[in-house]
Amino acid sequence: MTDPFYHTIILRTLGTGAVILLLCLVLGFVTFSSYRSQHQMAEQMVALAEQLKALADQQRAAPSTPASPADPKPLEITGKVFLGSADKPSPATELLICRVSDGEVARRVTTIDDGTTVLVVHGTVL
Repeated sequence: MTDPFYHTIILRTLGTGAVILLLCLVLGFVTFSSYRSQHQMAEQMVALAEQLKALADQQRAAPSTPASPADPKPLEITGKVFLGSADKPSPATELLICRVSDGEVARRVTTIDDGTTVLVVHGTVL
C-alpha cells in the first residue's frame, strides 16, 4: 500500500502542471492572434497610404483657380399690400425693409395706386 500523502502530492503536481499547460496554450493563442491582427493592420495602413497619395495627386492635378460664379442677378421683392383682405389694396402705403441682425431700416418703398410694390436691390443683402 502506498501512502495517501504521496497521492495528494502527485495530484497537486499534476493539477498545477495542467493549469500551467493551459495558461501556456492561452498565451500562445493570444500572441498568435495579436500578431495576425497587427499584420492585417499594417496591410490596411499601406493601402490607406496609397489611397491618400492618389487623392493628393488628383487634387494637385485639378485646376487651383476656382470657377467664377455667374453674374448674380439683383434681388427683387414684389407683392401687393392689402388692408384686411385681398380685394382691398392699400395705395400709397410706405413699407420699411429692415435688417434682421440689427433692426436698421435698409429701404423705404411706397406702393403704387393698386397696392403693388416692386423693390429691386442691387448688390445689397438685406
